[in-house]
Amino acid sequence: MSYLTLNNSAAPATPAAGKTTVFVDSADRYLKTIDEKGVLGAVGDHELFNWLRNSGFWWAQRQAPGSAVTYSSTTGRAICADGWGITNENASATYQRVDTVSAAEAGLGGRFYGTLLKITSAGKLCLSQVVEANDTGVLRGQTVRVQVWLKQQVAANPVLRLGLIQNTAAGTADAPTAAWMSAMGGAGTDPTLAANLAYITPKAGVAGDNCTVNGNAVDCTLTGAWQRFGAVFDVPAGAKNLIVAVWSSGQFAATNGFSISQASLTTGYEIQSWNPLETATELQRVQRFYEKSFLLDTAPAQNVGVNTGEVLGVAGKAGAVANSGFIAIRYVTPKVKAPATNVVYNPAAANALARNITGAADMGTTTITGAGIQQFYLAITGVAATTVGDLIAIHFSSDAEL
Repeated sequence: MSYLTLNNSAAPATPAAGKTTVFVDSADRYLKTIDEKGVLGAVGDHELFNWLRNSGFWWAQRQAPGSAVTYSSTTGRAICADGWGITNENASATYQRVDTVSAAEAGLGGRFYGTLLKITSAGKLCLSQVVEANDTGVLRGQTVRVQVWLKQQVAANPVLRLGLIQNTAAGTADAPTAAWMSAMGGAGTDPTLAANLAYITPKAGVAGDNCTVNGNAVDCTLTGAWQRFGAVFDVPAGAKNLIVAVWSSGQFAATNGFSISQASLTTGYEIQSWNPLETATELQRVQRFYEKSFLLDTAPAQNVGVNTGEVLGVAGKAGAVANSGFIAIRYVTPKVKAPATNVVYNPAAANALARNITGAADMGTTTITGAGIQQFYLAITGVAATTVGDLIAIHFSSDAEL
């Protein structure tokens, strides 16, 4: 395969009569034309589909996203922003979603970005997302570009590694090894991956975008300003899942880290202008992996108060009897797999029981059953004061992250 490289430039002078000049715009990298009258035009559809979800770091549903929340997983992936998992060399790390709606960030096109900080002690950090098998299947055998926007937090010019990892043909689709890194490695050494996971080396002969190809990945030197970094890879024909990852080449000092936004995984060689879908569609992509009854920016918790989005049911039997009530919970979006974790939360007390709204009291045993990719339901035992027709309510969260 061969490819054509066009120089990035500003609009050239108006060509002679009867001529049209083709150029690459310096601002957005679109392929454009300018005709004899100075009229500009775009050539084709430059913006390719982005296979990463939550690429603009809009959502961190498991936490209060505006707060720095502590996570720790030294060999696995602790999910922070939806779809994105933290791996830290040692305790611990924090994740915070930053909203720029009132104070725009120079060089950033999206509203939000995520900030990861290493806390407690010095250590390496990794942030990664697993692309599901259905989508990876579309990309097998293709050339793809991985691209992120990064900036440093506190530390002077740290080097991050940007790479693409595969769950190999020997692995299980949508179930990459949970302890996916057995060792983070020393400074300048890439993490050791678990069984059936392997680095995909950057494509030979294709230079990194604002970064340098180095072994398994590319070296990205961060500054205090937002920069785009990107690299090109060939996806193996047998890959079952792809994992996009950024990790530190060396240790971050405690309270140091990096910020990230505008991530993308697209087909082909081309450097991309970040181009998300509309919010409703992007949210649906996220909810295929995680869903909750709480407001999007409310952390799941017990005793947050009634009328906060909880699901509702009606008691059909009086007294302290089994199956006094049922609540059927059908997901907004069918899940990628049956959720590994369904959790329920009493909206008006510090426990996991359904709440009798009418009687202002807790119900009895509340049991999750019938869990699948589309729904689950709750079988609820009544208490002595339960009356037929009482309104009952409960919050839930369902996690099917890979």
